[in-house]
Amino acid sequence: MGSIPPDFPVSLKSWPTANSGTALPTIVGRINHERMERGGFRALTEEGLKREIEEEELEQEDESDDEQEADPAERLKEIHAAKGEMLQHIGYAFLGCQFGKI
Repeated sequence: MGSIPPDFPVSLKSWPTANSGTALPTIVGRINHERMERGGFRALTEEGLKREIEEEELEQEDESDDEQEADPAERLKEIHAAKGEMLQHIGYAFLGCQFGKI
């Protein structure tokens, strides 16, 4: 036992597993966190969830209609801007790797 330093941290907690995110306490905590503005886990009802799903579907349909009506030239500008931003991030990552910053 002389090889282990006296200030070595010891944990009695088990190692996380691949499916640890599906444990009931984890799920309940995540639902409470995500639904704080709507009253948390206790305010969940089937009717409320159905209404939320319908609202989200309507929003998605509206967004897809807006995207289809967009000007192709404007969309092309957005694509080029996104490409430039992506290449810039790739360049920063490359330089960071070369100089050992990442």
